[in-house]
Amino acid sequence: MGLAWAARHFGVQATVFVPATAPRVKRDGIAALGATVNAQAAHYDEALDMATAYAVAHGATHVHPERGDALLAGQGTVALEILEELPDLATFVVPVGGAGLLGGCAALLDAVAPRVRIVGAQSDQTAAMKRSLEAGEIVPIPVVPTLADGLAGGIEETGFDTGRRVLDEMLTVTEDEIAGAIAWLWREEGLVVEGAGAVGVAALLSGYRPPADGDTAVVLSGGNIDRERWEDIVTRNS
Repeated sequence: MGLAWAARHFGVQATVFVPATAPRVKRDGIAALGATVNAQAAHYDEALDMATAYAVAHGATHVHPERGDALLAGQGTVALEILEELPDLATFVVPVGGAGLLGGCAALLDAVAPRVRIVGAQSDQTAAMKRSLEAGEIVPIPVVPTLADGLAGGIEETGFDTGRRVLDEMLTVTEDEIAGAIAWLWREEGLVVEGAGAVGVAALLSGYRPPADGDTAVVLSGGNIDRERWEDIVTRNS
């Protein structure tokens, strides 16, 4: 959606590739901003392959979700804004999929606040980073249904290297814990948060305690969850 917004702002055409399983609210939001949505892929890894091939065939600029200085700089502004509000930040909990958000935020923190402990969180159904770090090499994971669809898919060498360099700890949470966090965020904060964005809060609610003294920030990375699914989760976890 951010890419679609930027394309509209600068008056250029964008085609965004998402899987057929992406939430309807996400696809509709992208289209409403003027971009063309291609939802033919079965999963996110296939969508990335299709986007790469499309860019080559049409001579278009390919915006990779995990690579590129401009993309990482944009992602890093999340950490920058948090530091502006919490200068004594000690622990930074961030959702991890392919490691684009992680890489950008870690680059900023390493440059201006290297003391900050970086903790990644993901669903145990999307645990490509966790399993790869444990194995010391990239581990393919199966494509399975998950509330954390924004973190789904495997990781590439660039993302794996990022994880090895910057993560102090990598956590996983269950699908039930994610659902509980989605409901808790609504009850306690009035926030509609998608599964991928709720994994950090799910880790805290399920017992994780940051080891460092000082402030802890948890990134809620999106609110793209279909209304019917969200209402069902909140009702069942009330």
